[in-house]
Amino acid sequence: MDTLAVQASVAQAQGDLPRAAALLAPLHPPVDDSNVLYTQVYQAILERQPAQSSLG
Repeated sequence: MDTLAVQASVAQAQGDLPRAAALLAPLHPPVDDSNVLYTQVYQAILERQPAQSSLG
């Protein structure tokens, strides 16, 4: 799971948001996996979809 999150982070840094979204979509990390969770929240912010970044 962390490898996909790192690949998604690289895609985000390169501005390839569709690729990052595709890498993150199948991931459902536990709440204590902060690396993946942070990457998913940051993706939602980059896509300007803050409602998706909530943990509810």
